[in-house]
Amino acid sequence: MNRDEVLALFDREMRLHPSEGMGYRVERVGTVVRLIGPHEHCIVYARPPPEEAARVVAEQVADLRPLGQTVEWKVYSHDQPPELPKLLERAGFVVKPHETLMVFDLQENLPPSPMPVGLEFRRVLNESAYAELEAVDTAAFGSVDPALHHHIRGRLGDPHLGVFVAYVDGKPVSGGRVEVEAGKSFAGLFGGGTLPEFRARGIYHQLVRVRAEFARGFGVRYLGVEAIDTTSRPILERVGFTPLAGVDGWVLKPESTGA
Repeated sequence: MNRDEVLALFDREMRLHPSEGMGYRVERVGTVVRLIGPHEHCIVYARPPPEEAARVVAEQVADLRPLGQTVEWKVYSHDQPPELPKLLERAGFVVKPHETLMVFDLQENLPPSPMPVGLEFRRVLNESAYAELEAVDTAAFGSVDPALHHHIRGRLGDPHLGVFVAYVDGKPVSGGRVEVEAGKSFAGLFGGGTLPEFRARGIYHQLVRVRAEFARGFGVRYLGVEAIDTTSRPILERVGFTPLAGVDGWVLKPESTGA
């Protein structure tokens, strides 16, 4: 895999030309590409000239913060100018835990791994099964985003969305989703939480495999994921994912309205 070529393709398809969905609309303001959503706004691409970077940050804050939603500014390690993170920090943004953009070429095969005893996967297609996924996510991550789950629940009939739950002897223990976008080279992996007592058994590896097969069925070339460095990245590297860039999400909370 030529990392520079794949990263450039990711920038073009997923950041410069993001798809609208889940209530989001795309807006372009100069060099800035942003997704405006019902519950949060995300700047997915911005490469202002160095001499204009401070002004661009100030303009985005002045434009978006009064809307009363959280703003997340995605900064990738190859983005310019290099002082952008410092400018965001000065403007009040707080950085989330560092992640790494990783991809897997679906023309390759994931390495073999034994299927844990009693493990099976079911695609989530109804409300009761989705409730089991929410319970797993809550136990695995400590909390869930109600707005996100509301949107996903409403899309369970979408053939391009694969939501899967892993069961061990009938008990839901892990789950995640894969999203395929028409006309894109990348399918996205999301979630992947596993109950603490069922970790380190190879379940996550099998969950990746199930979602990879789902995406492969649409002819997608790559699986992409922004992996947390301390948890999923090491596992994904072992199964053949290639790290392309570091990713920092800088978050600006809405102004307090007071009592």
